Amino acid sequence: MSEMIIRSIALHFVGNRTNDEPFLLSKKPYAMTGDMNALLTEYFVSSFKSEERFNFHDDMGLENNRVFRLVSDIFDNPHMLYDFSVDLATHLYDNCDHPKIKGGYFIVAHITGLGLGSEIDEAVGLFKIENKETFITVEYDDDEFDITPIDGINLKRLDKGCLIMNYEREKGYMVAVVDKTNAQSASYWVDDFLHLKRRQDSYFQTENVMDMARNFVAEELPKQFDLNRADQADLLNRTMYYFKNTPQFDMTGFGEQVMAQPEVVDM
Repeated sequence: MSEMIIRSIALHFVGNRTNDEPFLLSKKPYAMTGDMNALLTEYFVSSFKSEERFNFHDDMGLENNRVFRLVSDIFDNPHMLYDFSVDLATHLYDNCDHPKIKGGYFIVAHITGLGLGSEIDEAVGLFKIENKETFITVEYDDDEFDITPIDGINLKRLDKGCLIMNYEREKGYMVAVVDKTNAQSASYWVDDFLHLKRRQDSYFQTENVMDMARNFVAEELPKQFDLNRADQADLLNRTMYYFKNTPQFDMTGFGEQVMAQPEVVDM
């Protein structure tokens, strides 16, 4: 298995244009040492913990999605990542038009060696770091300790990011998302900048069936049967147990194991 590594990376600062914050473009790609490469690769990739996946889309056709086009250009011409990163940063700046949106460092990275199978080994990552935290350093000199506060980036917390895997381009790629945002600016990263929709995969289908089962127990069953809260809780617990321990959903098996009573199964 090849080593996961950032092949090229560009860093810019994208402020909030509504608040007249700066838009600062670097003049060239960022050159990293081996240690920094390993650190940043782990920071970026490990931040995507959810199994939920998305696709790029546009009502007028995928080619009208600007991020989709630019990411495709990076996959086709990775040596030109910096040039395309400028266009991506400009597009993000154009969408930072809500006064509550925070400015931050915008990073575009080309990553290989993902190790997700022969078909998914390459990705483009788009990341935005909006928050700094205060850390302390402790140094010992001349028989005394000195404690100094410094502002920095917490490598355990990514504010916003998307990992676009080079897989099924014709369907809008497979995209993982991180978005730790506030309610006032909730839509700009996923909806306005990236323009994503939920990928209709097994995770999506399972979540839909689980929601259907929860709604059935909470809203439909009480209309026909005298259920108390303890009965509803028991059915919901059995529902969750079924999905956790059954690799493949089967409606007949689900009805028999969870609902049990024939008249409830029929409903």
